[in-house]
Amino acid sequence: MADNFYWDMIDEFSPFGNDVGNDTFYIYYDWKKDNPNKNGTDFLNHDLREINFDLNITEKEMVQNSVQKMNNQYLDLNRIDNEIISLAFTQLFLYGKIESKIKELSLKAIEREMLYLDFWDTDSKIREERLTKMKSAILKSK
Repeated sequence: MADNFYWDMIDEFSPFGNDVGNDTFYIYYDWKKDNPNKNGTDFLNHDLREINFDLNITEKEMVQNSVQKMNNQYLDLNRIDNEIISLAFTQLFLYGKIESKIKELSLKAIEREMLYLDFWDTDSKIREERLTKMKSAILKSK
């Protein structure tokens, strides 16, 4: 992961370049110091406990039905997915590996984000390239 994209703090499509992704890195880092025996799934369950969204769904119709019920629709889903994707890269950065459940959830988050490429209008191709690049890095990780 030598590509600077992964660590770019101002590229909104990088794991840490959006506000949620950047915050997730620091919040998880601090949380882990206070909760050394807990895992990334515990962190997500604690942080996302009030969302009432199944993090495992990727089927287009199910995702769209869930998103329609959210207050801010896709923006809420994007916040959730950005947190999950950032958590995977946070673990990779801090520990050199991603917990298996976080790896699985991050790949599902990327799948969901691929369903909403049109949201990004003229940047949709860039978004797709970056999601594909992140997916590849996650798949190659331990």
